[in-house]
Amino acid sequence: METYNVLFYAKKVKNNPTISTIYLRITISGKRTEISTGQIIKTLAILRVQNN
Repeated sequence: METYNVLFYAKKVKNNPTISTIYLRITISGKRTEISTGQIIKTLAILRVQNN
């Protein structure tokens, strides 16, 4: 039986810590693939959502 998981997460940009790129991680039966969605958000927006 195959299992799968889909996860969206933010990764800070190295040369600009005030913005983050959204990534997508897909795991199928333990094998991972990560891709960038190409979407960029302000890092502070992430902190507000996590603290609410």
